Amino acid sequence: MTQMTDVNTLTISFMTNKNYNQLESIAGDHNVVQLDIENRVEKHLPIEVEVTGEPAEGYIIGDQTTNQNTVRVSGPESVVDTIMSAKCSVSVAGRSSDISSSADINLYTADGKIVEHDNLTTNISSINVTVGILATKAVNIVYSLSGEPEEGYAVDGEPEADRKAVEVAGRSAMIDSVRSIVIPPEELDINGKSENYVAKIDLNQYLPNGVRLVTDEANGFDGKVNVTVNIVPIVKKEFDVPMENLQVINVPDGYDAEILLESNGNEDKQDNKKVTLKVETKGIEHFYEGVEGSSLTGVIDIQDYLSAAGQTSPAEGVYKMKILFTMPEGISETQIHYADIKISKADTGDTE
Repeated sequence: MTQMTDVNTLTISFMTNKNYNQLESIAGDHNVVQLDIENRVEKHLPIEVEVTGEPAEGYIIGDQTTNQNTVRVSGPESVVDTIMSAKCSVSVAGRSSDISSSADINLYTADGKIVEHDNLTTNISSINVTVGILATKAVNIVYSLSGEPEEGYAVDGEPEADRKAVEVAGRSAMIDSVRSIVIPPEELDINGKSENYVAKIDLNQYLPNGVRLVTDEANGFDGKVNVTVNIVPIVKKEFDVPMENLQVINVPDGYDAEILLESNGNEDKQDNKKVTLKVETKGIEHFYEGVEGSSLTGVIDIQDYLSAAGQTSPAEGVYKMKILFTMPEGISETQIHYADIKISKADTGDTE
């Protein structure tokens, strides 16, 4: 090769070894060639695995592993500089188990175009890729509380969370044993609280090894849930319960039991024939909707009274016995209420 000039040209020399002694000269239509010369450079790129397709219903894509994670590219500097990524593709369409395959490596520009050039070389042209396929399952989240609100306040209803159930994923043998995600009470400690309590809980820390959450970051779910415990004031209300709403039950055979209205009740000023018992209650305001004294009922259980006194049968007389009121949800008595009960032997009607 003749010497290159400063402008990267070479003079072309023509020769032949056939009939050379019969030729006076050899010439071409060009006697100079222009060369495009640039530096040869190398670049190391991480290999990205692109997983295409959707697994079978009830399964998701798990981890991907490769036998190589980088590729070395060498070639003309102007070409290598355009290469921004190295990728290979594996399809998992319809799969319900792991897949392992060989995948070719492609080089890409920043705008996603494949780079191909005769003078480009790579140290490897393909890699082995394994894609895990995981089974999924929907499970409930169980929330519980610890502590008690400040005196005069109560928890109104169950904890409210932006998610009551989630999907988990893992090997079938692992997720089969997961029945629910149980949040320990310490996460929702309401001790001494007098207003709504809000907590952000990371569900990931309460999953067994080998089980993961199926997150949906596109819709804002990253494995964390917001939980609100509603804490409201307790109100007190007094009701006039008609004594006729009380019933004596479990009277022993051979005895009669009678509620002594005069000693227990208070005459209603608007109806002298109706006797009522004042019952003070406490509860959460909205539970009182539609509740009236006339709708409350109670029982006096003679057998419970005898059992507590260690007796099997009563003696005749008047006894102060506890009234067991049936209260609506969210409402309770502020104190125990009693009624005077007269016990007497039943009149059998026998005559001597």
